[in-house]
Amino acid sequence: SDPFALRRSALGIVTMLLSDKGPDISLGAAIDVALASYADQGIEFDAAAVRADVVGFFITRTKVMAKDEGAAPDAIDAVLAVSVEEPVVFMQRVRALVAAREQQAETFDDLATAYARANNLRDEKLGTNVDESLLGDEERALLDAVAAAEGKVAEHLAGNEYAAALAELANLRAPIDAFFDGVMVMDENETIRENRLRLLNRFVAVFKDVADFAKWLRNRILKGLPCGGPFSICREGGEAFVKTAAGYRSCCFCCACPAGFRFRKKSMLEPDGLGGAISGLFFCGV
Repeated sequence: SDPFALRRSALGIVTMLLSDKGPDISLGAAIDVALASYADQGIEFDAAAVRADVVGFFITRTKVMAKDEGAAPDAIDAVLAVSVEEPVVFMQRVRALVAAREQQAETFDDLATAYARANNLRDEKLGTNVDESLLGDEERALLDAVAAAEGKVAEHLAGNEYAAALAELANLRAPIDAFFDGVMVMDENETIRENRLRLLNRFVAVFKDVADFAKWLRNRILKGLPCGGPFSICREGGEAFVKTAAGYRSCCFCCACPAGFRFRKKSMLEPDGLGGAISGLFFCGV
């Protein structure tokens, strides 16, 4: 129900903002002006909290419109996670993400997999200052690619060029794949290991203002799409099971596939039998 027509009013405002002939107005700025007028009248309230609630209300309405438009829920969640507060910006990013996946499905699926692996390994407390004297060929190639992407992604975002920003991220696929193929991140040498983790921290940071690829990937797993390694996930009776090339199989209590996903056994079903019968119920711990 919408007794005060607030949702309908918000939808009307968002529709106008999204229209090609709509006013070129910042919703955030308009909210700030409205709240300031209340403060000028001597009304006391927590401006930051109220602002956050109002922005969230409008973005929720925009999310509904994106769903009605046919945008994938995982693309919507990925954009929501980076705290976009302008409806126009939100819709542009969702549309760009959906279009990029449709046009370069394999590239972005693989990039999301690499991102998940890097995100799973990274250690924020180490920072992003990489010692270049410790880098091998694959590491240096990744660092160079990340350094180039950082400036270009920031430039494209500042110009509201989201498709271009995603294209820059797509260019990271080859160097991150080569890095994981040729480098043992968790080296026994602590100095080398931590330097590699700093490099992964920097790689992950390039994505943070564009979309949350972890959200995208987590939903992709639940939908039953391949994880990128010999393990894949399917939907069976509404639950997720570990599957190998030989069929559904059990594995150790806690295992990790080469794509960086970790699965923890939640309960046991039927014993493993001929033909690879389902033997363990798992959930993803990414």
